[in-house]
This record gives sequence, C-alpha cells and structure tokens, in this order.
Amino acid sequence: MERRVRARKIQPFEIPEDILESIFKRLPLIVIVRAKAVCSSWKSTAQTLLSSNSDLSHFKIPWLLLPPKKSKSGGAIASPRIMNLEENRVYVLNSSTQSSTLGRYLHIGSSHGWLIMADGRSIVYLLNPFTLATIQLPQLNRSLLTEPDDYLRRKDYWDTTYIPPQLLMVKAILTGEPNLSGNNNYSVILIYSKKGLYKRIAYLKNKQGPWTELDGNKYASYSDIMCHGNKLFGLTISASIDIWDFQGPQPEKRILEIKPSHYIQSNIDTRNQIRNLTRNPSGNKRITNTIRRKHYLVELHGEILLARRFVVLRQGDHQIPHKTQLFQVYKLNFDEQKWVNVESLGDYSLFLGGNESATISTKNSSTCKANSVYFTDDGWFRRIYGNDSNETIGGRDMGIYNIEDGSIEEIYEIGRETINIDPSPCWLVPHLS
Repeated sequence: MERRVRARKIQPFEIPEDILESIFKRLPLIVIVRAKAVCSSWKSTAQTLLSSNSDLSHFKIPWLLLPPKKSKSGGAIASPRIMNLEENRVYVLNSSTQSSTLGRYLHIGSSHGWLIMADGRSIVYLLNPFTLATIQLPQLNRSLLTEPDDYLRRKDYWDTTYIPPQLLMVKAILTGEPNLSGNNNYSVILIYSKKGLYKRIAYLKNKQGPWTELDGNKYASYSDIMCHGNKLFGLTISASIDIWDFQGPQPEKRILEIKPSHYIQSNIDTRNQIRNLTRNPSGNKRITNTIRRKHYLVELHGEILLARRFVVLRQGDHQIPHKTQLFQVYKLNFDEQKWVNVESLGDYSLFLGGNESATISTKNSSTCKANSVYFTDDGWFRRIYGNDSNETIGGRDMGIYNIEDGSIEEIYEIGRETINIDPSPCWLVPHLS
C-alpha cells in the first residue's frame, strides 16, 4: 500500500536567500518595507538588496512628501503624508516623531533619503522618514547669519533687518549617506542668504562644527549646488560653475572655475514664448505679470545639466500668486565652456525643487513619465499687495512639465483653503539601508 507523505509547510525563514532576493526585486518598495518585519532573514535579505548597487531603478523614484492638512485657524489636523508615484497612493506618517518634527521645522532640502530641516534657532536636523532615524547637527553660526538672536522669530516684515526664514536658508544637500553606527564621513552643504542679498555656500564636515563658508568668489551669488564624484558644483546666478574637491579632510579651494563664454541664449521661438508669459489675458489692470528665473544643476550619465525654470509672478492675484510656465534644459560643453540646448531627455525625467536634483530612468516605471520635469514649489516670495504685505507665499506651485509639448499636469491636488502650503512639498528618494 502506497504511503502518502504530507507536504511540510515551509517557514518564511527557510526560503533560500537567492530566491527571496529574486522575489523582492519584483515587488514595490512599500512591500519590501513591510516584508522586513516578517523575520530576521527577510530583514537581512531586504537590507542587502536595498544597499546594493543592483539596477533597482523602480526603488529610486522619488516620493512626494506632503505637509499635514491644516484647520482654518492654521493648526495641523492630520499627520504629514507621503505619496508613492508608482502606486499613485498617499500614505500617512503616523509616528509622533515624524509628525512633530516634520510639521514644526523648516524644510531646507532632501538628500540621500534624508530630510534636512532647521528650527527657529538655526539648529539643523536630519530625519529619515522611513526609518525614523534622526540626527541633530550644530547650529548655524551667528557670524554667518550676521543677524541678532531673535532673527527668525520677529514678525515685522517691513523692518529691513528681518528676512523670512524661507528666504534665509535656501537649500541643503549631503555629500554622502549618514551612518548611525558612527561613520560620519559626510558633509552637509548649505546655500544661505546674507540679509537676503548674496547667497553663499557653507559646509559642515563629519557632524563637527562650526559651519564654515566655502572659499569662493565673494561677489558670487549661488542658485544651486550638486555633488558628483567627491566634488561640489556650485551654480551662480550668472550660470557659471565653481567646483570644490571634498575628498580630503578639508575641501580644497576652487580647483576649477567654469565661466561659459556665452550666457544662455534663447532662440526666437523661446523668446516669444517668454514674452507671452507676461501678458494678462483677463484684462484686469490690477494684475501685472513678471517673470522670475530659477536655475538647477543635475547630473546625467556624467554630464552636467542645467534646468532653467520660468515662474510667472501675478502681482494682485490672490488665487494664483505665482506659477511655473516653462522649463528649458541645457548641458555644459566643458571644452567650449558654454551651455548647449537639450531637445529631449529621452527615457529620463528630472525631479527638481527643494530636494537635491535627481535624474530618474523611466524604463522600468509604469507611471513615471519620460522626457518630463517633475517640480515642486521651492520659491517663496513676499506678498506686496493688498492687506497681506507682511506675508510670504509659496508651496503650491508644482506639477509635471512635458518637455516635448510644453504641457503641465498636476501631480497631486492640494485643497484650495489657503495659498500657503508650509512646509512646501518635497521630493525624497527612499533610502532604507
């Protein structure tokens, strides 16, 4: 008589690591996060996979960090949220650490999976919203700010000695990923503003203070920063680039200064397009349009790209105070020292805003649009009309710009109860290792 052998149920920890890794590679990132909690072997495999250099481009697509919803009185009525573009789904960050930190501090950047924030005393913090790890960094030196101790707390916007915090600490990035085990071999790079005039660059090395201003052209004003190959690239408002080497114990003075022989030139069609942006189709004489330009640096396959953003400021319009209408993309020709127009990004898209600028391959993404610019609002402006002249405005201007046809579509609909979204939405590339 033939004996039947009952199949034994395989326990999760008994699945071979190579098979488990093959399965994980096909799953969304959020599922990997949940799988880490199953058992120690799953956690170890997931950690190894996430920290590897494998082609996991679908894991690298930035998530959109959204602020908590607010009541009419201005108080938060919900936890901060984060949107996964691949799933087109918004998750609520329920941790008390996340909610209190994200809602209370000024967001000044995101880099290597960490948010970079500052409080009212100019103390800088790092937070990984996925792992809940936090790091406190030294206070930004008073000598750099050149302002009194109550600088960030005063409310009189007509006092010329006061500058809103959104206009003071402009943008911050990291040169590497922080390691909580004690390896602090990274630097924090910050663009900050001296009395709202020149925007300078300061750095903090290995968590050790004080903050130090980089040695550069003292008359230069920087609009963006980028790290690539142990080097820091600083983009000035005149579209020239300064480069510092951060590989040694201390950053070397400028090892190269690139001044393109010709500033970015727009063709006739583009100039006409820009001219049309200033027109007011409504005919309301109380509304006047002006254009602000914002520049971003980003790397793609070893080439340095510059994205030029055109923001229309509608003075007198309380509903749409400013709105992005156009992007232009250029790459740097090192030999001829000039910017060359880029007609298409191919299968890539750019993610720009208050984050460290990123390029993402869309080949393995079912939702991310190729040849597009995903942008968030990182431009805060003083309102200079009506009864709200003591208010800064910003946070709402975000969308997806199609480089081929110039169309713009929404990323996420934020309620219209206020023209201020603070803190501004921000792109964040997940780092879970």
